[in-house]
Amino acid sequence: GGTAVGAFVAAWPAMWVAPVETLRGVLGLSLEYATAPGDATASFFRGALTAAPGVAFYPVALFYRATPLVLVGLVLALASAASGLARGRRGQVGTGPVLASALLAYTAVHVALITISAKKFDRYLLPALLALDVVAAIGWLAALRALRVARWRRILRWDPTFRWSPLARALPAGGVTALAIVQAALLLAPLSLSHAITCYNPWAGGLAGAMRTLPVGWGEGIEEAARHLAALPNAERLRVATWAVAGVAPHFPGHVDKPTAASLPNADYVVVYVGDVQSATPLAAAFREREPAFVARVGDEPYAWVYANTFGEDLARAATALATAEGDAVIVLNAPSAFERQYTGAMRWGVVTGDPAAVAHGLATVLQGATDVVYVAYEGQPAHPHIRRLLARNGLLLAEQPFAVAGCQATLYRYRLLTATATLRSATPETPASATFGGELTLEGYGLSADAIEYRQELGIALRWRALAAPSADYHASVRLVDAAGRTWGQYDAPLADANGQRATAWAPGTEHTVDLPLSVEPGAPPGTYHALLSLYRLEDLALLEVAADDGRPTRQVDLGPVGVGPATAPPEDAELDIPQRTDVPVGDHLRLLGYGLSREVVPSGEEVAVTLYWRCLQSPGADYDLLLEVLTADGHTVGSTRGRPVGDGHPTDRWRPGEVLRATHTVPIDPHAASGTGDVVARLVPHGAADGRAVAAVPLTSVTIAHVERLFEAPPIASPLTARFGEAPGGAIALLGYALAEDEVAPGETLHLTLYWQAIGAIDRSYTAFVHLLDGAGAVRGQRDSVPVEGARPTDGWLPGEVIVDAYAFAVAEDAPAGAHQIEIGLYDATSGARLPVTAADGTAIPERRLLLDHSVTVRP
Repeated sequence: GGTAVGAFVAAWPAMWVAPVETLRGVLGLSLEYATAPGDATASFFRGALTAAPGVAFYPVALFYRATPLVLVGLVLALASAASGLARGRRGQVGTGPVLASALLAYTAVHVALITISAKKFDRYLLPALLALDVVAAIGWLAALRALRVARWRRILRWDPTFRWSPLARALPAGGVTALAIVQAALLLAPLSLSHAITCYNPWAGGLAGAMRTLPVGWGEGIEEAARHLAALPNAERLRVATWAVAGVAPHFPGHVDKPTAASLPNADYVVVYVGDVQSATPLAAAFREREPAFVARVGDEPYAWVYANTFGEDLARAATALATAEGDAVIVLNAPSAFERQYTGAMRWGVVTGDPAAVAHGLATVLQGATDVVYVAYEGQPAHPHIRRLLARNGLLLAEQPFAVAGCQATLYRYRLLTATATLRSATPETPASATFGGELTLEGYGLSADAIEYRQELGIALRWRALAAPSADYHASVRLVDAAGRTWGQYDAPLADANGQRATAWAPGTEHTVDLPLSVEPGAPPGTYHALLSLYRLEDLALLEVAADDGRPTRQVDLGPVGVGPATAPPEDAELDIPQRTDVPVGDHLRLLGYGLSREVVPSGEEVAVTLYWRCLQSPGADYDLLLEVLTADGHTVGSTRGRPVGDGHPTDRWRPGEVLRATHTVPIDPHAASGTGDVVARLVPHGAADGRAVAAVPLTSVTIAHVERLFEAPPIASPLTARFGEAPGGAIALLGYALAEDEVAPGETLHLTLYWQAIGAIDRSYTAFVHLLDGAGAVRGQRDSVPVEGARPTDGWLPGEVIVDAYAFAVAEDAPAGAHQIEIGLYDATSGARLPVTAADGTAIPERRLLLDHSVTVRP
């Protein structure tokens, strides 16, 4: 034992310097592998993939790694041990049975210990195999000696004076040695010495049987594949992808890489090893059906396969098919690849890499004179976001398709360029601004990549920020494209991160950061003028940050200016519109109604139903039409109608182009006196401005259910009357007539009940959310309830002018609310933007902070 320890320390210099740390590392790694080896364990057993080979792994591996001589010797050793036990009872035990028994016990303990470990490989059996070899030798020696003794006894019967010579006494050991040599010669004859590790028990099927049962392949055979590659013409210029880098690189003068997403497209050849096949790696699966250029064998078994990587040729065919015959097309790639060496087509191509400046210069050079671009984007390339951004902002994305061949993956994009390639447009934050969000971040400048865009084109938005203080959260930015009615026609949300990927919480006070955001217009957006709106919010509660702008008016969004949306050069396909209900019916001779969508199928009387219509222009109508949407009862009575141009005044029908696809949403108010029942929705085209409204075409769409709602127009008795006004007419004026507070005193955790009495001063154009907050003496919120009025049942855009709404709230007082007087604040806000409605008192005075403090306080008991 001491000799073994001394040899261990002497052979490992780390034990000289830091013995404790070295032993701790060895034991720690051993325990880690024993409990959670990850992929560092056998994943193939008995012909199948497995995450846990189980307790049978080492017994099976032992059978495959043993030899016939050892197996027979073990049987002989067991017989000898049994005979020794019998003699032991007579006091005649020899050293052989004792040693064999000890080694067998050691083997059993060793196999048991490595079986408990989660990490399993047959090489961990080596100590046990050596012990079993010795046991087998003891068995063979015992058997040969027994034969010699039997022979001696027969001789003694004839000649009692007979004695064995020294040479004869050595015959048993010599016989065992001879048997071992003969066995080695027979088993290793088909193998080279470098492949001796592939020697498996012929009684178990040899190497072929092992390949079907156990993980094989420790680098043997891979050198043959490497030598084949080294013999190819211009081998020093070739690139090879394989997981067996250590086995190929020493024998191959070219470049060898692991088969990653970046290296595979650039490989001329791919080497698949037997371990890849057994483990069913993606690399092996990708080339399984292909014809190998060379197969390296160990014995008679295939062990390594060399494949020519035709990725470049396949990619060239796909890129050529994606390009159109119109104009001059060019292929752009974002990384070097085999395409460069294998493409023989006529299309121009170029590789663009580097930082943003290098990408802009390289792309402008490659695209010179081109009208169409096929962009080949390999996965994980740093130049990809810069290339895609420039193409998306200077062209139309006409097609996008994945491309995967033999483990190589890419995405192909086809763009139609809109601008001269010498002046690729990008966004720079040159327009000065001064808007502070949440008191922490100031927007000091912004810029748009274009004044106008169209469908399939991206608008770039550059924002220059300055951190006034360390941001308290990793805010998210939201940019929306909205029309004059406030409808959103495009939106992009993402974490607020600068060009280096730094999130907001990493911005130091006083530092400047540039953020680039994309914004696209939705399919079917009518041409016209829109606005780009910016806001910041916290992801955990979606609360928008308040913005302090130059004009001093509090808001939660910043208008980045007008953005024109032009007619689509490449209109959307029907599938891109996501039409809820398809109709595809003609409307006159020039238009088709592709389908429609309803905001709801059950409409309370006095409220509105939104109807979205999807149009395709077949030929220019040549006339200006209005759309008349009506809801008709069974007897033909109109209970709801609206009239206006089909997609708004900014794009009348006499400007529609053939092939143009458009959509727009129209709200139809339902008569507050309408009885419950069914109403048919009918769309009609009528000449614009015609008083008689005679339809040139009519299309029945669908039916809706009308639910009559009783409404209150006289205020009931109110416990605490007051007068306050929220919002401004037109479109948002709401009066608070008073409130009723059920409790004057509460304890922490108890429920507070409050009823508000609202009245609509005029028509309200959107749904607002009411907030009720209980504030302690320091202004901290100690209980709250935010809700669309009447628990969401009566949104404000369904209120009729003069209608009174009784709105009850119940909320719990916080458990940590301090004892003493508390106030209740109430208000209304737009949940989309987070902006609160302004509040004015009865005398018209504006109330600060856009909230109303009720004049009754609530006492929280200790």
